[in-house]
Amino acid sequence: MKTDAARWGACRTLRAVALATAVGSLPSARLVARVVGGVAIDSVGDGKAGAANVRRTLGLGPGLTVAGIDIAKGYLPAALARRHGAGPHAVGALALAPVAGHVLFTGGRGAAPSLGAAFAVDALAMTVAGAVIVAGTIGKRHAPAVVVGGASLVTAALLLHRRPFAALYSGALVAVLILVRLRGPGWSAAPLTRASLWQRLWYDREPEAAPQEGGPCA
Repeated sequence: MKTDAARWGACRTLRAVALATAVGSLPSARLVARVVGGVAIDSVGDGKAGAANVRRTLGLGPGLTVAGIDIAKGYLPAALARRHGAGPHAVGALALAPVAGHVLFTGGRGAAPSLGAAFAVDALAMTVAGAVIVAGTIGKRHAPAVVVGGASLVTAALLLHRRPFAALYSGALVAVLILVRLRGPGWSAAPLTRASLWQRLWYDREPEAAPQEGGPCA
């Protein structure tokens, strides 16, 4: 009986990763904002091409629509690959690919597709982390809760499964989100001091900006 890796192979995995990256590149926030409100989402609100800015600008319905699309972008490639016999490394690559496409080509923060991808990689651990994030969001501390939730995701994966590879790709998704936060709107937007990096990481904002709560799927 062939192994999962043998059934898929490198070429098939590469094709799937390219397709998943293209799926992640779908500019859902821009499309929904243009269709529903006739606005360019990059030029209103905080300028972020994500569900939170759409929600603040156009309302809950459009925001949830964008969040649902972005979560599906992250979830479907990895989940479908697993269903069709992909091994853990192929599934992990297909979890990361749409998040990378979303961040690199839409300019989004990557939270919503990472949420979907994390559920596809490890639904049980993501349920634990999701409870942390939801609790923080209800308590109006969404930005710090995402950091704590990311740490709990990796911890839960290790404790629940006791296999390092179970946490590897979840940790990679968290690392992408952290790097995007530390980058901010641009590496030159603010001096890279310890204080500015901390503000970006913990509060997801620039030091000179007032605190803003972006919601669950920026």
